[in-house]
Amino acid sequence: DTAPVIYEQLLPYAGLQSIGLAAGPYGGPVALALGRLAFVLGKVDQARQHLLSALQSCEELHALPHLALTHAELAKVDDLQVRAGREHAEAGLRIAQRLSMRPLAAELRSLLATVFDSEPQLTSREREIAELVAAGLSNAAIAGRLTLSERTVENHVSHILRKLGSGSRASVATWYAGQQARF
Repeated sequence: DTAPVIYEQLLPYAGLQSIGLAAGPYGGPVALALGRLAFVLGKVDQARQHLLSALQSCEELHALPHLALTHAELAKVDDLQVRAGREHAEAGLRIAQRLSMRPLAAELRSLLATVFDSEPQLTSREREIAELVAAGLSNAAIAGRLTLSERTVENHVSHILRKLGSGSRASVATWYAGQQARF
């Protein structure tokens, strides 16, 4: 009942930062609170807009704890079945782990585990090639290292991208980093 009232009251302050008292702790961008409220109210598009604004604000201020929280909220809004949602969850997890934000890291690990469990599994050869793609090697370099033809490596990379629902080698690196973070 109070969420719509608070949302309307906070809306004029969307571009500002929240601080309780002059000497009090930093509370993050108001846009983060607005994004959370909008999501609770079922206003997904507005939630995404507020959270993207909060993300930009956190990056500009280098407010890492709130950046991790914003990525976590965007992961929920964007849905983990969508690549953007997974990337937000992975980014939030990396920051949360680095800052020892254990409850948030545990929550994001749990969310990602449900997605990874439902993702198509790569073969052992595809995992090996994904690791080399993540390391930045070209198809030719991978072919030389594994004594395969370059065409065979191209086929494997194509299968990896299709299974991950992705179109770029950078996303393979992000996926691989997320896999490594799980273990």
